[in-house]
Amino acid sequence: MNKLFNRKTKYYYGYILLSVIFSLIYIAVADGFHEWFHFRNGLAIGITIGLLFIFFEFYIYKNFLKRLHFIHILVLRSLYYLIVIITTLFLELILARMIRDNNSFSEALFSEEFQRYLTSNDFRFGIVYAFILILIINFSRQMNAKLGQGNFVNFILGRYVTPVRQERIFMFIKINMPETTVYDLSSRKYITFLNEIIFDITEVIVNYYGELYEYVDDTIVVSWPIKKGINNANCIRAYYESIYVLTEEKIKYLKKFGISPKLSAALHMGTTIRGELGDVKSTIVYSGDVMNMTSRILDQCSIVNQPILISESLMHKIDLPDIYHLINCGDRTLRGKKESVALYAIGEKEFQYV
Repeated sequence: MNKLFNRKTKYYYGYILLSVIFSLIYIAVADGFHEWFHFRNGLAIGITIGLLFIFFEFYIYKNFLKRLHFIHILVLRSLYYLIVIITTLFLELILARMIRDNNSFSEALFSEEFQRYLTSNDFRFGIVYAFILILIINFSRQMNAKLGQGNFVNFILGRYVTPVRQERIFMFIKINMPETTVYDLSSRKYITFLNEIIFDITEVIVNYYGELYEYVDDTIVVSWPIKKGINNANCIRAYYESIYVLTEEKIKYLKKFGISPKLSAALHMGTTIRGELGDVKSTIVYSGDVMNMTSRILDQCSIVNQPILISESLMHKIDLPDIYHLINCGDRTLRGKKESVALYAIGEKEFQYV
């Protein structure tokens, strides 16, 4: 959990730093830095706006707005950002003048200097500058979320127009449900059930540096660069942390759907080709035997009655933390493969899979 806290702290610092940079750019263009007063205003405005953005993104958006439609999120997020920027700019400039000139709030507000500033081109420029930045940033972030982590930038830069060979770790996560339960749920409710699970575990996977690649019916495909996946056993921790989150939400699932979700997962690594496909509808895909192997390892979970299996080749790369233990499942012949593969199950010593 300390690791996740540190990762979130980095995001906090990033928001504040970007906010300060954009505020200083605005102050530099509008007033220049020939007086310490202007520079101090820029810092104060940037830090305040950054803190309010953090509050929105990590508390309001995450808990209340995340599941709204694309356009609703874009409008609400942009509106909030714009109100925050205008209000902060307005109050900070009044406060700065109160301190500088030793005036009351009303004196600073109705002073000739401040009234002149409100009708000046500098103030109007600040509003337009903020509005354009807000739209660009929020639209880009939402497109990045819709297309997949980093794919929006990858499309723009054309990084995978020419296919690239990469070494990757893949985890296939299957949402297990009895067939009778699937039939009992309407198609709409079934999709809602799957979507609820995906929403609940996405942040966990991202916090452990996993990249959500695609959803295939009841299976979620996650990928890591080798170094990020094996570091701190991130690819394994992502699975068990997802199990923990879903267990915490068990009552919610029982009330809404009458069942609680159970996950099984398979992990494997290998060489894959990453490239861009399509014209009218483009997508960035992975291609390689590692995908087929991981899918077939996932099939073995039900056969050996283990919730998570990992290939021997990947297991040898990971320094397994003490909280986990290995169960040797022996050499297994995978569907459609001639050669057998050594598989291991991974158990968590302090957590019961339910």
